[in-house]
Amino acid sequence: MGQQLNANKLLRDTFMYLALLLLLVWILFSYRALISPLIIASLLAYLLNPAVNFLKTRLSVPHSLAVYLVFIVFILGGILLGIYLVPLVIRQAQFVSAELSAFPGRAGMVDDYLKAQLGFDLALQQRLMDLQTSSSQLLHPERVFQLIRAASTNVVWVGVILVATFYLLKDWEHLRDGIFSLAPDAEREQLQKLHSEIKAIWQAYLRGQILLMTSVGVLTWLGAMAIGLRGAVLLGLTAGFLDIIPSVGPVVAAGVAALIAGTQGSTYLPLSNLWFVVLVVGMFTLIQTVENIWLQPQIMHRQMKLHPAIVFIAVVSSLTLVGALLALIIIPFLGTLIVILNYARTKRRGAGREEFEISPSSERPAPIWANEKEHV
Repeated sequence: MGQQLNANKLLRDTFMYLALLLLLVWILFSYRALISPLIIASLLAYLLNPAVNFLKTRLSVPHSLAVYLVFIVFILGGILLGIYLVPLVIRQAQFVSAELSAFPGRAGMVDDYLKAQLGFDLALQQRLMDLQTSSSQLLHPERVFQLIRAASTNVVWVGVILVATFYLLKDWEHLRDGIFSLAPDAEREQLQKLHSEIKAIWQAYLRGQILLMTSVGVLTWLGAMAIGLRGAVLLGLTAGFLDIIPSVGPVVAAGVAALIAGTQGSTYLPLSNLWFVVLVVGMFTLIQTVENIWLQPQIMHRQMKLHPAIVFIAVVSSLTLVGALLALIIIPFLGTLIVILNYARTKRRGAGREEFEISPSSERPAPIWANEKEHV
């Protein structure tokens, strides 16, 4: 009789979890356009929340006023950064355009040299002329209209992200308490502990990300000084800050460094500006290779107790299959999923309230997916 009841309970739970999974998939598919903006808004709110807590705890500022102050400073900082960067980007784009217009002639000399010395023709001059033709087509009225429409759509989404960020900062505690209040009294304490564990996972990820950004910034600064690239400190700060955006951030940082190298050259290396640009791009490629293969897996392994191979495969597969946004959150998402599965497993076994205990992140025992050397 008892076995029959357990079998019925297992069947009922299986159907319930399957129904919840299908409902979640349907919601995510129906509102897939909102997923990316909400993820970005959540990350922004999470990054700005420490400043709000600082004003509340250290300066005794009321919560609403602290949120307004932090959000206003964030908006003004973004506006000032845009005012500074937009003219710089325009000037650098004009320089690149002028350089590209002179490249076909130089490329013809390169083609002749390669054909004479190595016996093959890259047709580099023709490829650059085709690139110029394609670039000129960007000014076609239809392309201009498409760019304006895309820019208008992006402005709307930026507004949605900012509004969602503000309300998440302002009302997250009420939303969290409201969600907890929906749970039965017997489960509320366990859900609060689960929330604490998930919060510890994301805090560990944030610490690891800050350490990773600092490492990339220092490596870029030292590398730029070693080869005589001007603005080494600023480039290090830029590379470290943009490193939080997978794939896109490092490319932007390398592009800025390449523009500086192309206009200023090296302070002491006897290289032409063109070859110095090649050297700078190679340096950034080397730093990114070291980061992706060694730095990120090792740092996230120490912070989150995930095996380096899992970290590397998760980030690379996310970048390849989905994009930079998922790659940004895939590591803490995996940690969160593991915690939730552990919680579900203990509840399914009929564990007592004391069995699912939360310990600080630094004191958690190494799980089975961690490096085997830690178990010795």
